[in-house]
Amino acid sequence: MAKRNCLLTELSPEAEHIFDLMLRIPPDLRRVYTVLQVGGFSVDEINRLAIDFAYTCWGNEPTPARSVGDFYWDEPQLRPELHSAYLYRVVELLLDHGLEPNAAAGGEPLLGWLPYIENEYVGADTLALLFEHGADPDLKDGDGESLFLDLDFDISFAAQNQRDRRAFDAWVHSWLVYIGYGAKLEDGSLPVEVFEPGDDTDFDISCLRQHRNYTFGLSHIHSRGECWILHIFDKRTMWEVARM
Repeated sequence: MAKRNCLLTELSPEAEHIFDLMLRIPPDLRRVYTVLQVGGFSVDEINRLAIDFAYTCWGNEPTPARSVGDFYWDEPQLRPELHSAYLYRVVELLLDHGLEPNAAAGGEPLLGWLPYIENEYVGADTLALLFEHGADPDLKDGDGESLFLDLDFDISFAAQNQRDRRAFDAWVHSWLVYIGYGAKLEDGSLPVEVFEPGDDTDFDISCLRQHRNYTFGLSHIHSRGECWILHIFDKRTMWEVARM
C-alpha cells in the first residue's frame, strides 16, 4: 500500500478507511461503493478523496522503467501494478457519489494533477471524464493561474527539453483533450491551426476529445516563435488535422 500523501486537512476515520480501500492494488471498489452508499459523506470529503488519490498517482508511484535511451519513445503500456491504472474507475465512482468536477482544496484543483500522470493515457482519459461531467477547461488554480495555459507552456518547453518522451506523450494527449473541450489561449484564440483532414471538410476541433484516435510528431519548421512545429495526425486517415 502506498504511503498516504494528503494535500488537505486530515480526513475523518471513515473517509481514511475508504482511502485505504482505494490504495489497494487493485482497489476494492465494491467495498468503497458500499461504504459510500451508507456513510453519508459530504461533498467536501468526496472531493478530498479524489484529489488525494490523484496526487498519490502523480507523486507516490515509482517512475516507470524506460526501456530505451534519451529522446526515444516506445508504445505506452498500461501498468496495472500502479495506483494510476485505476484512476479512471475511482474518479467515475466518486462522481456517482457527489464529486465536483472542478474540485479543489488548498488551491490545488483535481484537474491540475491529471495531465502529468504518466501511466499510458489514464490522465487524459480521466480529464475527458471530468470535462464530460462539467469541468471547466479554463479553470484556474489558487494563484489565479490557468491550468491549461500552464500545460500549454509545458508542452512548448518539453518539445525540445523533456528527455522522457513517454512522459511528453502523456502530457500531449491531455493537452489534446483540453483543446477538444474548448480550452483557448489567453487572447481567446485556438492553441492550434486547423487543417482540412484530406476530405475537403473542416476539421471539428471537438474531435480531439477522442484523443486516442490521434497521434503527433515534431518537425524543424518555425511556428509560434519557435524553431519547430508539433503536428497532430488522425491515425485513421493519416492526414494532419492540426498543428501547434
